[in-house]
Amino acid sequence: WSIPLDIVRDGDSITVNASLPGLRPDDIDVMIEDGVLTIKAETKSEKERKEGGYLFRERRSGPFHWALRLSELVGADKAELHHENGVLTITLPVAESKKAKHLKVGAGAALAEGK
Repeated sequence: WSIPLDIVRDGDSITVNASLPGLRPDDIDVMIEDGVLTIKAETKSEKERKEGGYLFRERRSGPFHWALRLSELVGADKAELHHENGVLTITLPVAESKKAKHLKVGAGAALAEGK
């Protein structure tokens, strides 16, 4: 099953915010391998009701995983993780070698070669 998340590019970093209510940081496995970011966890359900049954059941339980192929722009080796109030935040910096470079334009006439 899927988890709700947002992915945002903000300047020199990409941030993934994943809603993981009811999970402790120790229950969450985050891995980056071969350019793929993977989040795995398992939610435990309350004791299954055997009598009476559910009138409405929307909360999911059990194992899940979510995977995203990362761009070459991301410096995965410097990823930072933070978990607070049921939200996992993964910050991935843009690799230094892939950042936009500003070039300065000089003034004056260009010299033609061979003249």
